[in-house]
Order: sequence, then structure tokens, then C-alpha cells
Amino acid sequence: MSSIARLLLCVLLYLPKISIPDVKDPFLSPTLSSCQQLEANLITKINGWQYFGGIQDESLQSKYPAILVLRHQQAWLTIFNGVIPLSLLPWQILTISTKSIKWQAPLPNYCHKNIIFTMNWGAR
Repeated sequence: MSSIARLLLCVLLYLPKISIPDVKDPFLSPTLSSCQQLEANLITKINGWQYFGGIQDESLQSKYPAILVLRHQQAWLTIFNGVIPLSLLPWQILTISTKSIKWQAPLPNYCHKNIIFTMNWGAR
């Protein structure tokens, strides 16, 4: 048997045993998550936080409230001047009152929808 035939035989015998990692085909369209699943994930993410009111310095002429939110009695977040911390993204504040914060999060374009969530003061 020639050396080329032996090499070919070895390749054919051992090729099925070689583990080739899955490689994502860049020409295939990406798999899209369902709009309902994305919405549920975003609601779960923000639902873990609780609104505890705001703080405002009376000496300042302009209003720069600090909004305090709490997660599972462990972590505090303070939102100054409407700048949202990374852990709450992609949520954005629509309105703030003394009793609630109304949040909005965009879903991907194919869902044609934004989510609105109202976080009430101290409510659990």
C-alpha cells in the first residue's frame, strides 16, 4: 500500500472521532429571540428593584434629585440627574413623581414595541 493510500485511510478512520467545535456561519441570519421572552426578561430585571424616594438639596436653586432604588435589601443605586446606572440599562426614566417612577425600555425593531413599567414607592 502506498503512503498516500495509508494517509487517506488514517484520515478516513480518525476523522469521525475528531471533535470540531461548532462555528457560527456568518452568512446565516441570526436567531431572534421572541418578543415575549425579551419582554419577560426586561420586566424580571427591573422588578427586582424597589423605589425608595429621592433626596434634594434645598440650598440648590435648580432641582437635581437623587433617586434611590434598592435590590433585594442588599444593593442601593442612586440615580443622579437622570443618568441610569449600567445595571438598569436599557431602561430609561419617563416620569418621576413622589410615589412612582415610570420606566421605558425599547425592544428590538422587529417587535415594534416599547415596554412601560411603573415602579411604585416602597411597594413590594
